[in-house]
Amino acid sequence: MLVIVSKATQLRYEKFVDAYIKTHNGTKAAVLAGYSPKTARVQASQLLQRKDIQTAIQEHSEKIRDANIASETEVMQYYTRVMNNEEYDEVATAGGTFLTMPSLKDRNKAAEMLGKFHGSFTDKQEINANISQGVKIIDNIPPDKEDDNANA
Repeated sequence: MLVIVSKATQLRYEKFVDAYIKTHNGTKAAVLAGYSPKTARVQASQLLQRKDIQTAIQEHSEKIRDANIASETEVMQYYTRVMNNEEYDEVATAGGTFLTMPSLKDRNKAAEMLGKFHGSFTDKQEINANISQGVKIIDNIPPDKEDDNANA
């Protein structure tokens, strides 16, 4: 069933979805969307049961998650910068803040991760075989002595 809502109600729904994604709290999201604090808990419960609200929350969450996750290319570029000694780390001490270079261990790990990505270290071997004859099964295993005693 299609429910037609006013522009103001639709805007309130969108505010609720945005607030819910940020707070993960229905009551707080309802208040932030403009619902009365006295009825916010009930409103949130009702809104979270609506399929259109659930879909909007899921779609917005996926967009945010996708935007925050590094792409494969970004990860490979980062590993390359570490391996090539182009990434630095800031270390704060009592004497001030210093930049440190990646350790040899860190650079080796970055090189290893790049190698794994490119398949340089696979132990798998691909074998192409053409078996033109059928498989013959030979049953030449002698029966156990216990089986002979059980049949007697």
